[in-house]
Amino acid sequence: MSRAALGAAAIAGTGYSVGRALLGDRSPGPPPDPLDEEVAALGVVALAEELSWGAIVERDLGSPLTSVLFAAKHLAIDGRVRRAAGLILFWLGLGVIRRRSSNAAALAHVALNVVGVALGHLTRQDRF
Repeated sequence: MSRAALGAAAIAGTGYSVGRALLGDRSPGPPPDPLDEEVAALGVVALAEELSWGAIVERDLGSPLTSVLFAAKHLAIDGRVRRAAGLILFWLGLGVIRRRSSNAAALAHVALNVVGVALGHLTRQDRF
């Protein structure tokens, strides 16, 4: 794996947590849904985001602007402004991976969502 690919994976893998920490975002409490339902839902959502945001929006607008719009979409849904930096970093990392392989970015997106869900249930602190 190249140095750029490792860097992108690191940004995608840690960017969300780092961004949340930088802006002082805290967990709203334990995950509200059962583990199996949340894993299934976020897996489907990640694939849908890759097929829409990754394949269409980012292709036309580029990764930096798409990352800002991706974060804004999430903020419009839940109003948690302090997640913005984390979502932007997460998307930028996926964008670097996506330039090499859209399939690898989709796999990383799903895997990172699943890991986040599992950690949220283990720690009883919702990561989303």
